Amino acid sequence: MKLSLPLTGLLCAGMLLTSAASAAELTGTLKRIQHSGTMTLGYREASVPFSYLQADGTPTGYGFEVCKAVSEAVKKELNMPNLTIKYQAVTSANRIPLIQNGTVDIECGSTTNSKARQREAGFGINYFGVQVTAAVWKDSGINSIKDLNNKNVAVTSGTTAVALLKKFEKDNGIKIRYLMTKDFAESMQLVAKKRAAAFVIDDVLLAGQISNLPNPQDFKIVDASLSVEPYAPMFAKDDPAFKALVDKTIVGMMKDGTLDKYGVEMIGCDLAAIERGEDRKLFNEAMAEIGLEVARSGYAYSVADAEAIAERVGYPCVLRPSFTLGGAGGGIAHTHEELVSIVSQGLELSPAHEVLVEESIEGWKEYEMEVMRDHAGNGIIVCSIENLDPMGVHTGDS
Repeated sequence: MKLSLPLTGLLCAGMLLTSAASAAELTGTLKRIQHSGTMTLGYREASVPFSYLQADGTPTGYGFEVCKAVSEAVKKELNMPNLTIKYQAVTSANRIPLIQNGTVDIECGSTTNSKARQREAGFGINYFGVQVTAAVWKDSGINSIKDLNNKNVAVTSGTTAVALLKKFEKDNGIKIRYLMTKDFAESMQLVAKKRAAAFVIDDVLLAGQISNLPNPQDFKIVDASLSVEPYAPMFAKDDPAFKALVDKTIVGMMKDGTLDKYGVEMIGCDLAAIERGEDRKLFNEAMAEIGLEVARSGYAYSVADAEAIAERVGYPCVLRPSFTLGGAGGGIAHTHEELVSIVSQGLELSPAHEVLVEESIEGWKEYEMEVMRDHAGNGIIVCSIENLDPMGVHTGDS
């Protein structure tokens, strides 16, 4: 099975490649792991092909490989080669509570990275994109989500499918009878035994469940979608140091051939484009190549470097650690004391231990344009943002 990983708008807008475990004092998940000497990886028993049990009872899958790679990165980061790695089965219903109470350090399965869930847990880079739809018998006559009206539909507790279906019911004036289950395999069996007309969940999970049936040729996935959603590793909320390590690990896996191993095709932004957008030095070089003026700046690898650059560009100056999209570790220094404080933190958070010290353009106005360009050089302006905002550290600060 060939899988597609849509990175447009997922990685490009959501990357955070920092590494803060090198800081003098560990916090959050890394501190807990160091103290306990144990790291616990959450896995799913039947989320094929992301996280599931093999015949010998051990977990495997594309998502679980991410978890294992993160555990190896943690060993190196903490200099704990003998760190004990434990596995903990989770379900759709208990995965978030187990992350919140610290039973599980990270879960990499088929968990949707949604705004609602971001209020409860932290998420790394999105590593897959799916459509929420339905699996049905081919001869059922069901060809759309609306065709589920007045029918029994299997949904797994704790999944986003429940809320999406209820919203679809309300918006389209239909009525669905819900059969709640504890896992995906149970939901699919309800359809196979014709106790439910459909099983609604992510398309790639439906494909995995259908493939496990003795008669997969008799089933189909409806060509309709309730939503398009991204998958991402999940861990404790408000833990930037651990997120830094997770995100850096995922990007490394994209480079080392792990995607190819699992037949995942990257579409949208390629890694070179992502790196040009994330690395401050590469970004400035790209702007210079096309003749765009950028603020005076320099790269600091120590507080002394930053002090010298600030003397040249003047105060206030903007401080941007490399590979920390979202502003982590950055800020505006109006005084020498602020410079020392912000740069010290930024150097710890940047995996390259690099901070761009840049001339401030405070007082300018920012005008946003949404622009698309293809490989042939054709470009269009999709829209303009109609408000003028005060210039911040970056767009998100405006």
